[in-house]
Order: sequence, then structure tokens, then C-alpha cells
Amino acid sequence: MARAAIYARYSSDLQNPRSIEDQQALCRRWCEREGYGVVATFSDAALSGASIHGRAGLKSLIAGAVERRFDVVVVESFDRVARSQSELPQVWEMLRFCGCELMAVDDGRASEISIGVRGLVGALYLTDLASKTRRGLAGKLAQGQRAGGLPYGYRPIAGRPGEHEIDRDQAAAVLRIFRDYAGGYTCREIAAALNRSFLRSFGRRRPHASPRRETRIAAGRACHLVASCRASCAVGRAAQASSRLARSADGRWRGAPARSSPGIAPIAASAGLT
Repeated sequence: MARAAIYARYSSDLQNPRSIEDQQALCRRWCEREGYGVVATFSDAALSGASIHGRAGLKSLIAGAVERRFDVVVVESFDRVARSQSELPQVWEMLRFCGCELMAVDDGRASEISIGVRGLVGALYLTDLASKTRRGLAGKLAQGQRAGGLPYGYRPIAGRPGEHEIDRDQAAAVLRIFRDYAGGYTCREIAAALNRSFLRSFGRRRPHASPRRETRIAAGRACHLVASCRASCAVGRAAQASSRLARSADGRWRGAPARSSPGIAPIAASAGLT
């Protein structure tokens, strides 16, 4: 009996986490029907197929293929592996070099034609999705609403999309950062103190495995909070300093107007610091 490994992935943390389990169950039923024995499963949750980088599950899958731990990789469809025209064939070639076949429940056995077509369709999908996302962001900005994630210290108002209010619990951490910064502490020292207080890094839904990386991320967030005192905001694209921008149809990056970008000023005012 041929040994099979199952790989599953879903793209966004806004999607149902059960998608991984559903994909694996579908692939297991297919393996039973085709006479394959499942010996390993791999998955990547809330990670885009636009790139293979940063996907620990896929990396482990390739490592298993190199070690000849299985003979075939089974996925729901080839776009679970990658949506890139260059990276999907790259992964397939690596698996073939290791003597491992790539099979999809929806598409059958991988071939030059199926991989090429799936790569092209995936690339077109990503291009179309990016265009529609930018259009939606521009519409939000035109209405004076936030088009990206909320800044730390705020929470959405139920029933009023695009509007937000101060989150008192998070605001306390924001004010602590500003007091420490005004007191002469560096961003790295502030981040280390936050970690010692078991305050999770801003904007992260999953804890970091490395305390060193956690401190680096928290330091970046602390720097951004200090910079946000200008009460301006940018949305749509995460940059190194955690600022966000929205790119319009002409390719330029647009910032949100101040009326939709509260920054730190309302938090400071609510605490009597202004």
C-alpha cells in the first residue's frame, strides 16, 4: 500500500478554522477509496497561498518528502499548495525530485498541464482579489471610516460598521507605554517590560514561540504607538513599522484622513493627559 501524506491550508483568520479538519477528512476518504495509507498530515492555518514562505506546515511536508517518509501527497486542490505561477511548479518539482507524487481530490494527478493551468488561475484570482480589496478600502476611506484593522486601544461599535470607541483595558496599556516613553525608556525596554507583565503583543492572535521575536514585535508596536500621536492613520498594507496604507487604482498609497484616525489623542484626553 502506497504511503500518503495529507496537506491542508486555509488563507485567513476570518475563515472557519474547521476548514483544516474538513479538508483532511475529505482527503482521508479519498485515500481510503484509492487504496492509500495515510501516514502523516500537515497543515497551515490562516496563511495565504500567495507565497510558500513562512508556512511551517509546507516546509515540514517538503522535509518529509526529502526523507522519503511517504510516496504521495494528497491535497483537496492544487491551490492549497500555492496560488503562485512560479511557486506551485517549484513545489511540484521538489516533490517529483524526491520521488513523491502530488495528487488532488478535485484535480487528480499533477501534470505539466494541470499545474500550469492551476498556477495561472491562482495568479489571476490573487490579482482580481487585490483589485477588489483596494476598491473596497478606497470606498471606506471616502466615507471617513477605517478601512483596516483597529489601532490598539480601540474596539468596534456594534451595529455601526467602520466606527470605533476607546477600549478602556487596552487604553491603560497605551497610556503606560507613553508614560514610560516620556520617562526616557527605549522602545525595547518598554517592550521587555510589557512581556514581563504577560501583555500579549498588539494585533497578534497567536503567541510567538520565541520570546526574542515577541520582544522585537512588541518594540515595533511601541514605536508605532509613539508615532501615532500625530492622529493620522494609513490602512491596507502592513509595513515594517506596522503602519498601514491603502493603494489606489493609480498605484499610489493613500492615508486615511484624520477624522477617521483617532490615534492616541482621544485616549490621552480621556485620561486627562492633554
